[in-house]
Amino acid sequence: MSPPSPERTVRSPRGDVEKVEHISHEFSNLLTRILGLCEVARLGPSDAAPRLDPLEEIELAAMRAADLNAELLHLVAQRESTAPPLTDDDTAEASPLQVEATEETVTGTECVLLVEDDIEVQELLEGALLRAGFTVHTARDGLEALRLFRRLGDDVDILVSDVVIPGLSGPKLAARLREFWPRLPVLLVSGLPGDDPHQMDPEAHHTAILQKPFAPAALCGQLRRLLDAAARS
Repeated sequence: MSPPSPERTVRSPRGDVEKVEHISHEFSNLLTRILGLCEVARLGPSDAAPRLDPLEEIELAAMRAADLNAELLHLVAQRESTAPPLTDDDTAEASPLQVEATEETVTGTECVLLVEDDIEVQELLEGALLRAGFTVHTARDGLEALRLFRRLGDDVDILVSDVVIPGLSGPKLAARLREFWPRLPVLLVSGLPGDDPHQMDPEAHHTAILQKPFAPAALCGQLRRLLDAAARS
């Protein structure tokens, strides 16, 4: 039997959904980065990225967003030309874009272990935390974070980690760290809708999820609330 002609090849709905999820995750990182760059433009660079030019970086982020938009449109065009429309069962439920901001000034002196594989987002989040007074140690994957935690020991007051990172996922990293410190507060950052910390770990206490994109003030505020709740318990 001869292979099907290219125009009759049916694309996998699951594969298309995974591509859309990847694009959505990168879009969330870009929007989080742009919000952080806006804060840098207002307040000035931080020690984490002292030579950062926020306007130039916002322009680069916008250009990357345009590339992602073109990639998404190309995916839609391919889907329309090769297969029936996706059904409700094929697609993940989307949530409205949420950008939390807060007027409160958040400060702290606690030690934060920050795990983010996107170096540009990591620098902006680190800068926001340093500006608020926190001590910050950074890692770009779960295994590096685990090694760092073993070196720092109980100096770490809270884990802030992206859900999707190389090596160990954010939830798996949190579970490993809680083998050493069961009451460690954990703030998971997600670029995809629908993540629930209690579905990841039903026994998790002092755990929250912050949905990308978010303003740096929202990160500091959620971190402060978790730390204060852990101190009261």
